[in-house]
Amino acid sequence: MNFCPFCGVRQDIDLRQLHFREMSDPAKKLPCPECQTAMSVIEVDTLAPLHIERCPKGHGLFFNPGELEAVLNYKAE
Repeated sequence: MNFCPFCGVRQDIDLRQLHFREMSDPAKKLPCPECQTAMSVIEVDTLAPLHIERCPKGHGLFFNPGELEAVLNYKAE
């Protein structure tokens, strides 16, 4: 979506157009964009569990397109 459903602000970047590496292979860990440490994967307890990448050093979270919205929608219901 190009507009925030909560506040109506237009998003400048269409995240659906970004392409990410395949994360199904545990040997191919995504590096943290801040410190380049290999990120671990945590499971978020939603109806269909989501797997979110997390930096073990700085504890930052990396959401693929649609994952943050899915978590927010689940918790808002």
